[in-house]
Amino acid sequence: MIEKYDLQENKGSFFSFVYADGYLYLTHTTENINEERMALGSNEICIFDLNKKIFLEEVKILSNTYPFDIYFDENNRNLIIANGENGPTSNHVWTIYNIDTNEETIIPIDFSEMGNDVPARSSFLEIKDDKYYLLFPSYLVEYDIQGKKSKTYNLKDLGIENAVLITAQ
Repeated sequence: MIEKYDLQENKGSFFSFVYADGYLYLTHTTENINEERMALGSNEICIFDLNKKIFLEEVKILSNTYPFDIYFDENNRNLIIANGENGPTSNHVWTIYNIDTNEETIIPIDFSEMGNDVPARSSFLEIKDDKYYLLFPSYLVEYDIQGKKSKTYNLKDLGIENAVLITAQ
């Protein structure tokens, strides 16, 4: 171990993080506990300055709660975040958050087309040029960053029953 950081000064829990420009962007998934002992969903991305070894007072506020997985697109300066709509076991919303402009965009995905093929949490994400590819068990979603449009492909039409199993092999 080179260095150890105490991240417990924030209430709630972090799920994932990504490094960009000397900072860790952490998904602040839950905050506090209500009277029923249930975790309340947060909508924040917290920023930890690795040089100063402190959390910045500035946080990125998202439209959706329960940010889980987070990725960084260095070319477009975007955080790509999988949010659980109603908690960790619900379908999720994919949020794009530009760290320079603070512009937030939701990737339009029609999960109703996918039925039970959508995992409760994150799909696989690939970033290529100006497109994001989200791989679900039987669907591939292609998102064009510039055009801000998504297209969904049913992989069963290509003879692929479960793409996630293929990636695990």
